[in-house]
Amino acid sequence: MKMKEGTIKYVIVILVALLSYTVIERILRHFSVLKSNRDPLWSGVWYYLYGICLLVSLLAIRPIDFVFKIPSRIGFSLLIIGVMMLFLLLNLKEGNKIYYPTADNILKCVNFSVIQPLFEEVAFQGIILPILAFLFKEYFRAEIIIAIDGILFALFRKNCWSFIKESSVTYFFIQGGIFAYIAYTTQSIWLLVIYRVLLNITITVYKNKKVKA
Repeated sequence: MKMKEGTIKYVIVILVALLSYTVIERILRHFSVLKSNRDPLWSGVWYYLYGICLLVSLLAIRPIDFVFKIPSRIGFSLLIIGVMMLFLLLNLKEGNKIYYPTADNILKCVNFSVIQPLFEEVAFQGIILPILAFLFKEYFRAEIIIAIDGILFALFRKNCWSFIKESSVTYFFIQGGIFAYIAYTTQSIWLLVIYRVLLNITITVYKNKKVKA
């Protein structure tokens, strides 16, 4: 396997997108800015430091653009998203284990509903997946590239949601694989961003209204 020119730069960008969240979170925990495991980085204003890291990574290298493109070939992807949304809505009423932020913390609600889906899609489908495709498309089938992205997503999400005992690497891998497939097929992150934002807003609003009722 011949190494492509600039491979080291691409690897560094992947590592920044993948690890900077954990590095920032651990530094803040060390200095007691984040008090406990139930106070994750994404829940507060410091999460935007991770966003800055993603922006720098995105501007540094983007061999294939999935961020600043309108989705194409969306038919089958829309079907998949429709099925996932239907499954959630059917299980939302009885889904006591579904996490949601409480309405008394507006920033946490905004981050969970809008910012986290955006940041994660930029990181994994806007930065990591295009780089993996660029580096390995000549050597591996698309399914392998999608699976690798799904594995990285699962490990990342398991760390972000470590404060929830029910969080499952297998579930995150399946979720990450589906997201990567949709992004790879549509050549864009925006169908996923819209879906995930609508999904998280639905969870947040419904669960908080249910608690008040």
